Amino acid sequence: MKIAEIKGVRNMSFIHLHVYSAYSLLSSTARIEQLVASARENSFPALALTDRNVMYGAVAFYKECLKQSIKPILGLSVDVLSEISEDEAYPLVLLAKNRQGFQNLLKITSTVQTKSPEGIPVKWLKHYAGGLFALTPGMDGEIEQSLMAGEYSQAKRTADLFSSIFEQNSFFLALQDHGLHEEKKIHGSLVKLSEETGIGLAASNGVCYIKKRKLLPMNACWP
Repeated sequence: MKIAEIKGVRNMSFIHLHVYSAYSLLSSTARIEQLVASARENSFPALALTDRNVMYGAVAFYKECLKQSIKPILGLSVDVLSEISEDEAYPLVLLAKNRQGFQNLLKITSTVQTKSPEGIPVKWLKHYAGGLFALTPGMDGEIEQSLMAGEYSQAKRTADLFSSIFEQNSFFLALQDHGLHEEKKIHGSLVKLSEETGIGLAASNGVCYIKKRKLLPMNACWP
């Protein structure tokens, strides 16, 4: 996929950048070894791990990817407290560009685990944004929820806020297709938002399963 030129990964058609493992309790049962083996079988040059608010699997994932000759992309899906909707938190997918980004991921997960379990405040996230890519998580994201509610101006405000937090060309709007009507309903609005703000688009389905499950789209997380 063409989110940006992640160091060491170029000319790719698609890689999964939003992946949950069994360390994301109640979201996935996929073990690290299974995820990496599946990526290898499907000839993916790289794979990201973005467990919800935790990085317990990061070391094992990194080692397993290197063993299978796949570039590991270390990440995190973190709950961020909304500056618009009081007492609400929405996930945001973060990916490390470099060592600074990895260190900031560790600080972010530590903050959520020890100081702010309801989600990281935006003002704290600003301090830890260096060296990171960020992309919206799909239908459970704040921007997508605003678009679903017909609140385009609110979605734009949130998009501009996140764009200002991260380094230039480091925040993206995710276009997802898990076969859900709701996703298709807001695709046009996401494209419009991208055109008006200059924020890039990224194709990024959320992955919770290794193989197709009955009644669920393949490799899909329900929002």
